[in-house]
Amino acid sequence: MPDFYLPCEYGKKLKCTQGNDNAFSHKGKAEYAYDFKSTETANFNICATASGVVKKVVDSNSKTGLVESNPANYILIYHEPDCYSLYLHIAKNTAKVKKGDIIKQGQPIANAGNVGYADGIHLHFQIQKEESSWGQSISFQFEESSSVEENHFYTSQNKWIKSAADYHSQASYPTLTAGGDAVEWWIKFTNTGEETWENHNQKNKITKLALGTFSDPDIQEGRDFQCGWESPTRLAVVSPDCVRSGELGTFTFKIKAPSSMSSGKYRLQVTPKSPEGWLKQKDGQELNCFVDIQVEEKATIDDLFETSNDNLFTGCMMPTSENDLFSQSTGLSTLLSANADIKNVKWEKDSCLPDENVKIDVKLHDVPDGTPIDISIMEKDTKSCVMPSLSGIAYNNTFEHLMTINWIDSYQPETNQDLFVISAVIKDGDNQPAVSNSLHVDTLNYIFL
Repeated sequence: MPDFYLPCEYGKKLKCTQGNDNAFSHKGKAEYAYDFKSTETANFNICATASGVVKKVVDSNSKTGLVESNPANYILIYHEPDCYSLYLHIAKNTAKVKKGDIIKQGQPIANAGNVGYADGIHLHFQIQKEESSWGQSISFQFEESSSVEENHFYTSQNKWIKSAADYHSQASYPTLTAGGDAVEWWIKFTNTGEETWENHNQKNKITKLALGTFSDPDIQEGRDFQCGWESPTRLAVVSPDCVRSGELGTFTFKIKAPSSMSSGKYRLQVTPKSPEGWLKQKDGQELNCFVDIQVEEKATIDDLFETSNDNLFTGCMMPTSENDLFSQSTGLSTLLSANADIKNVKWEKDSCLPDENVKIDVKLHDVPDGTPIDISIMEKDTKSCVMPSLSGIAYNNTFEHLMTINWIDSYQPETNQDLFVISAVIKDGDNQPAVSNSLHVDTLNYIFL
């Protein structure tokens, strides 16, 4: 049996006016039925309690009153064998679905009414075994409460997720030179909603990456970096043109530091935005995605040349075969322990404070997209795990994860145990973990700040 939620919109309250096995009318076939009404909106929006297929819709009747021969309006939805939900007494001509429609949990299907054997606006709801307008009800529980009782109010947790996005991966944080060239950067999200993302404005269909967050939209910080953006707060449209539910969408844009910008670290908060508004994760939590940008001052001619013991030499480095571009982009390059599947696993930096965000970067040899990766964080010396393992998915032989160093409060390091490493393996691969360089968590500095 699927999970069932209260039959109204998320956050709305319903009052149970008649519960199970009530002598008035909830007996026999209706033994396990519930009656609900809203004190906020009489003809409240009735929402599907679980996903399913619409089997019957009747909304043409209008007679009301306690006359058993009055025909009722109703919607019947199939969920699984021997499991149907019945929504009874809906208002005339308010059905928002038709027979054969595939509907999702939380989707509005009609409005509460007073049609049939009824003496006031309410919804009669039951789960039943038969594909019938009046079948034998069966026992079940709502997710909001295991025991729904008469004359009690309940708040719905029934969410209809139409547009949603979960963070997938992003490019390494860039370093810019004030007045220098623009740098391209990308971030990927998985479409975890029901709506398809499209990058055109026909029929109001367009999904963009916007500067800001759900709680702080269109913020000012970061606009100085715009370079060929859609607008000062719209950085890029989604690629490819059409991203269906479960598929990956990529947003690629350029950033450039103006010559007047001071050196330092800057942050762009970015969030996908559709015509419905700023996207959240599928679980309803806000997306907290950003790019940290390091800006350096533009080099002068004096920076390129130094004198030492009357010998003139340049500060420029000639390219050699020993230069590892991946090492340069992520900080440290030495693996403490190798792995046949993993080319490199690294911390973004070599030192941080507690509660700071640090990126984990994993490069793999040829593995299929979608390969699962298991990540553990351990003390360098004792190899003791300091937090539960993480799971991820590799794409394009890459896995990136932004981690908050938040285990220090609950973790009691021994003397000198402030160095931590990443242990990484892929499923059904080499079971000898690849172990990264060390991250030093500066707990002493943190204590005395």
